[in-house]
Amino acid sequence: MKEEAQLSSSRCGRRGIVFSLDAVVGLLVVTLFLIGSASIVLNTEIDDWQDIQLSKQGADIMAVLHYGGVLESLDNETISQELNALLQTHQGMRVEVIEYENDGGIWEQSSMLIVGEELPDETKVIKGQRHFLSGDKWCTTDYWIWLK
Repeated sequence: MKEEAQLSSSRCGRRGIVFSLDAVVGLLVVTLFLIGSASIVLNTEIDDWQDIQLSKQGADIMAVLHYGGVLESLDNETISQELNALLQTHQGMRVEVIEYENDGGIWEQSSMLIVGEELPDETKVIKGQRHFLSGDKWCTTDYWIWLK
């Protein structure tokens, strides 16, 4: 009887150790996962998020100008007024519209329109591009947006 009691207690003891080791390994895996997730989030710099937001704002402004028919007008004063109305006070923007005409299957530049401020030297500038048709002419719009 004594031997049976010792055998059963040692079996239960082994099961307890295996269960404890399993719990420790599981806890270690969860801890490593949480540390890895936190390091990814904490390593993302605020500047990266600001650049993405500024890029999206520039694309949105150009979409408003395009879908509102302002870019197709190719009128410097109209584009400038609408651009100033859409920009926030702490933002600067420059827009260059290049118009191309089809001359016998060859697209040649016919005009160029520049609206907005000069590009700053000391500030990070985000660049984008948009293409559209104005009648039978192909237009490419390059734009730059930055924080003042």
